[in-house]
Amino acid sequence: MWIRFDKIRDETISKLNECSNCIKMSEKLYLETIEMNTILESKLVNASNEEKEWKDINVKLATTSMLEVKNTPQALIR
Repeated sequence: MWIRFDKIRDETISKLNECSNCIKMSEKLYLETIEMNTILESKLVNASNEEKEWKDINVKLATTSMLEVKNTPQALIR
């Protein structure tokens, strides 16, 4: 009877250790996911800022080009 009890105890401990390992791995994956999400959100903000900056530059270039054409003497345009 004691041998059977020892076997059940050992199997239970083994299964609990497996569960513990699974929980630890899940927690690690969760933390890595949070870190990756933070990095991606930061990159998205940077990309949005860069896109806005490019649009602003394009507007400035277009405005400058229109002003240059408007202020250029007609003899040089022909």
